Amino acid sequence: VEILAAGDRSSPLAYAAPPLVALLAGLVAARVLGRWARRRARRMADRGRLPAVLTAASLARRPATGRVVALLTVAVALLTFAATGWDVAAGNRERTARAAVGAPWVYRVDAPDPGTLLKAVRRADPGGERAMAVGRWYQFYGEGDTIMVGVDSARLPAIGVWPGGGAGTLASVRDLLRPDAAPGLPLHGPTVTVEAATTRATATRPMSLAIILDDGTGPRRVDLGELAPGSRGYTAPLTGCADGCRLMALSVRRFPGDEAPIAATLTIGNIRDADATAPAGLTDPRNWRAAPAARAGQRLDLSFSPAGLGVALESTAPEDAVIEYADTPTRLPTVLAGPAPADDADAGEFAFPAFGSAPDQWRVAGRFPALPGAGARAMLFDLETEVHQAVRVGLAAGSRSQFEVWTRGPMEPGLRSALAAAGVRVVAEHSLAAERVALARFAPALALRLYLAAGATALLLAVGMLLLTASVGVRARLRELHALRLVGVPHAVLRRALRGEYAGLLATAILVGVPAGIAGAALLLPAIPLVSIDQDALAPVYRLAGWWLPGAVALLLAVLAGTVMAAPRLVRRAERPAPR
Repeated sequence: VEILAAGDRSSPLAYAAPPLVALLAGLVAARVLGRWARRRARRMADRGRLPAVLTAASLARRPATGRVVALLTVAVALLTFAATGWDVAAGNRERTARAAVGAPWVYRVDAPDPGTLLKAVRRADPGGERAMAVGRWYQFYGEGDTIMVGVDSARLPAIGVWPGGGAGTLASVRDLLRPDAAPGLPLHGPTVTVEAATTRATATRPMSLAIILDDGTGPRRVDLGELAPGSRGYTAPLTGCADGCRLMALSVRRFPGDEAPIAATLTIGNIRDADATAPAGLTDPRNWRAAPAARAGQRLDLSFSPAGLGVALESTAPEDAVIEYADTPTRLPTVLAGPAPADDADAGEFAFPAFGSAPDQWRVAGRFPALPGAGARAMLFDLETEVHQAVRVGLAAGSRSQFEVWTRGPMEPGLRSALAAAGVRVVAEHSLAAERVALARFAPALALRLYLAAGATALLLAVGMLLLTASVGVRARLRELHALRLVGVPHAVLRRALRGEYAGLLATAILVGVPAGIAGAALLLPAIPLVSIDQDALAPVYRLAGWWLPGAVALLLAVLAGTVMAAPRLVRRAERPAPR
């Protein structure tokens, strides 16, 4: 049975594993209870324990005892199997729903670009507790799409739901996605000044100093003036940055069209945003780096001292020298579900395009069986970090993308109108609750629901048979009890003996039937789909996720307690004259 159930889903015997195990358990319970009762009767007689002797003797000598305990055990096993299957499947449905949706409510939106979406959501919900911007991209690799999901990771613990995990998992993933990089540096203007001390500037035509900013529409270069020997401040007007333009880089520029060798040595001592000093970290080597796109023939060395950022340039390449402000890491952190989109499926680092015009360099910060809103073949990363990186290389045109806003509850009218004012329009919505309902209507859930109904029905029939058996034999039982009372057996002893008899029947059924039901579930559940028959469904997790199995055991114990408590009624009836 085990081989068939685990290896051949089409075998009828495989699907009969739970009832076959239950039937075997019932036969074993009947045999074990009879032998145990006979041995216990002899031991208790030697010890002079009359209530135990009466209980064991009654269980050992009554012909119906074996049939009743066998039927009860089968019913308990079937109910336990059904509750276990439903419990495991319910956990997998919840995990699948979370992997499909990602948050309690998901709104698909129409937005011009991910940067606009990110800013719009942050302005509409400055506290970060109601909404989160999400971008979704589909890149074909290998035999299918790799889903790339960018989230505003700082808001993930408050908004998202994790497949198979809770708030602790969300918080740890947030920390994994936070890049080890300098904090973003916005400049507002109306002027910007770079203070530099130049000790060498060798070129046939004048070189110049510039800064590169991201104003929300892409990189923008602001020329600061010709590079001249000595210490001076290079100042230029800064327009269109009232809301902040992100500092991306400093640049030493060639004269347009000049391809002669150039050399420059200078120290950047300060960057001023209007009259305030910008916290650019010019003395910290973690904050600045030579652009990785430097061409052959260009040598750009950086040094850091209390005086500031030292730049030593020698170049025969036609490109300008660029010194990046390192607010994005050289390798972007990501967490994966499934294989890495690289030749080595277990690679810890790889290159793969997101929504930039060139592949990004990624570092695997963690691996999970499934990701929220993405499934089992996906990448999750920080949206803001990827936006900043994509701006450096240029946004890709025509990539398959989708923008979303995840929320904790239904979107409030104020939040919706604030997004619309920023150019973000809601076009569709979906909820985690609706996904749960949809999954519960699939064929696997319906089949397991029938199993659950069958298990409950089997228990009712077994209890009914127990009551019927007791009713049919009540006249003979009353004569026995009356006879025992006449020979002086105390009322309390008879009551304890009856309770022990019914407790023995039901306890044996529970002790044997519950493990048998769990064993049947262990045999059959790996052979059947628990959520969907789709080949791309998440790999199931076989663990209890709710209260169904504990609830079934509690119900069985309640039946046991009720029956045991009701048993002494026969003793009270035996006080009357014996029936003829």
